[in-house]
Amino acid sequence: MGSTRRRSALADVDIIAMDKIVEIHNFRMPSNEDPYLYAAEPLSAWEKTDKGKWAKQNAQDLHFLCIPDHSTFGYTVRIMGKLSSKARLYMLLKWGIK
Repeated sequence: MGSTRRRSALADVDIIAMDKIVEIHNFRMPSNEDPYLYAAEPLSAWEKTDKGKWAKQNAQDLHFLCIPDHSTFGYTVRIMGKLSSKARLYMLLKWGIK
């Protein structure tokens, strides 16, 4: 006699339909004195790519984070932004997940 699991009304809510802050792009940098200063050039180059131009048009609250990477003794730079469900789907279909 297995137990039957009942779904609540909240389980039927489409969570994908909500706007979420997601990682749009990331890259790694070697250790340096000022990671924000050294991240400026790769960020500027990324903004000129197709994905960067698309992100500037479609993402709200576009920002980046410099996170220490203990495995390489450097930094991981994560570009984050708030995307709608349609924009997230487009991004995943066009550029995929790394």
